Amino acid sequence: MPIPKPKKDEKESEFMERCMEAIGEEYEQDQALAICHSQWSDKDMSDLSKLLEESGEVLKKLSIPGKQRVSAGFTQFQAKGKKGAEILLYQDIGEVYGGISAKSFAEGLAGLGPVKNLTIRLNSPGGSVFDGLTIYNLLRDHPANVRTVIDGIAASISSAVFMAGDERVAASASTMMIHSPWTIAMGNADELREQAAVLDKMTDTIAGI
Repeated sequence: MPIPKPKKDEKESEFMERCMEAIGEEYEQDQALAICHSQWSDKDMSDLSKLLEESGEVLKKLSIPGKQRVSAGFTQFQAKGKKGAEILLYQDIGEVYGGISAKSFAEGLAGLGPVKNLTIRLNSPGGSVFDGLTIYNLLRDHPANVRTVIDGIAASISSAVFMAGDERVAASASTMMIHSPWTIAMGNADELREQAAVLDKMTDTIAGI
């Protein structure tokens, strides 16, 4: 029997009950529970992807030059005279979230050439920990004087990007949100303990930043 998918406007408890009834005889209870949870999580990601796609269509209509558009938001690399440059990081971090990857950020940063002063303006809800840490390290290693500014929000891993600045400024009407990293995991006890250990390491890394 095919695994059920959540229906529109169906509550999580209702779906879980229906899903467990449908596949409970084909799988062990813990496996069935994990599969049903995964189906529900996929629904949330699908809704998010649809929202990002719709937002991206609105941004395309703006036709603003010099901006790298992904699914929602934008990142812009712009020279400011001979000695300075500015980066507007106004989107999620990491391709999996429809945002800018560390690779694309590195390419854009290199494209600015040698500058003495570099300003990164942030309005990002965060995203991929590893992409964010890579961007943090790229900025920390950059020879320029790096100034990070929160224009709107620096949440989750984008708060670590904010900490890369030699000078850090938060607008009076801005928000910064920090939390321990999280993930979605599935597997046996050993695999889940391994994932927990990785999260502990990431927590220590971000706290150190």
